[in-house]
Amino acid sequence: MIRAVVFDMAGTLVQNEQLKAISYARAVNELCNNEVAKQEVLQAFQDVVERSRQEVALHLIEKFGLEKAVGKRVSDYGVSESWQALVQLRLSIYERMLADPEVIRKNVWPKHTTLLEVARKTECKVGLATMSNCRQVKTVLEALDLTNAFDFVAGRDDIEHGKPDPEIYLLVARQLGVNPSDCLVIESSPTGVQAALAAGMHCVAVSTPFTQEALHASGLIDSRHIIDDHETLPDIVKGIVEEQQLFKAPEIVIPDSERLKHEAVWHAVELIKPGMIVGLGHGGTTNLAVTRISELLRAGKLANIRCIPCSFEAEAEARSMGIPLTSLDENPVVDLTIDSADEVDRKMNLIKGGGALLLEKIVAQASRREVIVMDESKLSKHFSAHSRLPIEVVPFAWRAEAKYLESLGARVSPRREDDRALFETDQGNLILDCEFDEFPEPEELAALLETRAGIVEHGLFIGLATDLFVAGKDGVHHLKRKSKAE
Repeated sequence: MIRAVVFDMAGTLVQNEQLKAISYARAVNELCNNEVAKQEVLQAFQDVVERSRQEVALHLIEKFGLEKAVGKRVSDYGVSESWQALVQLRLSIYERMLADPEVIRKNVWPKHTTLLEVARKTECKVGLATMSNCRQVKTVLEALDLTNAFDFVAGRDDIEHGKPDPEIYLLVARQLGVNPSDCLVIESSPTGVQAALAAGMHCVAVSTPFTQEALHASGLIDSRHIIDDHETLPDIVKGIVEEQQLFKAPEIVIPDSERLKHEAVWHAVELIKPGMIVGLGHGGTTNLAVTRISELLRAGKLANIRCIPCSFEAEAEARSMGIPLTSLDENPVVDLTIDSADEVDRKMNLIKGGGALLLEKIVAQASRREVIVMDESKLSKHFSAHSRLPIEVVPFAWRAEAKYLESLGARVSPRREDDRALFETDQGNLILDCEFDEFPEPEELAALLETRAGIVEHGLFIGLATDLFVAGKDGVHHLKRKSKAE
């Protein structure tokens, strides 16, 4: 029985591939003073549409002889390779295009938005699983007046592995409370179809001019379920939902480790009482907590709370779940914060490796209780050579700070995005990931880092955690020390 319909965004709701192709065409023309016809670039993009940003950029640079022109832009974007500069130029153009709601509306697939109504009428839950980042998703949904159209939205920021890995679809199924075998996915590319099938879901593919040939050649699904005529999509999907004329998808069993992680989050959320100000950390564990808090609020089992998110991602997640928000300015004392950690030593000191270090630590310091949810693999007697410590630095000084960290014995790697551009935090800072052959004494290292101009924050959370909820093979354990208020 189909209980949920899950959409991709690119090529399924909006003609993103068309917009991306146009943004590449504009980037190429900007580099070569409009000497290349737009149609030539669109055709060249179509040849590599399913490939990585690096492969697309290198293909265009070679085809149109852009090496010299794009090489002049390398220093402008703070990257080291010419293909990265082309990607950054293209992304800046793409962002400007998305900032115009009219551009988005002109590139919508009308029959696909109609399908949302069909899914609702069949009492299915509706999800969105897209490899666009949260900011882009928000922009597109607002332009199409679809902000509240989905029961759950997952973007690139919510997962570690992109399609064709099934992670994003399994996440959506969990959040919707639906077994993967009861989900029908609407995809537009071979990699998306692979992700849906790997998750154990039913899948229909709607082709675009950029993916039609590859979809039919892939042999991933029956050709009857590759839809070239978009006008027929709502009727075909309605028939599938009603009659389930698809293959039998395999059952997916949720591992015990995943179940115990959910259970640990629920225990942590049980500490929240009416009237509390609650801090929300950053990452997948926080998203689980947000979901649970939302469930309790809707069920009337929790009331009169306000939350302070530590990242744009956490804020977007909480808003989408209808959770009341506040700020540290309005409430400088936080009753309880729920977060996660990459590693915890025997003194309950933490290493946090995410990209929201500054705000997470500010909120942790302001919290009466800092509650950490984790699995037992992250417990250690002391930090070791396997521990990776993130350091948040101002962009102006990142190379100087890298040299300083190397003088302390660290091997330093600037954190990068998938396209190799430098990763930026919500505050516009950079992250340097550090590894040590022999990890220094945490308290001493923290003291050194905190005296260094240019270092904004670091991933050592010394003496801040008050509670650990540890998911282990034999259940969930609650380790506690006195709260900072006691």
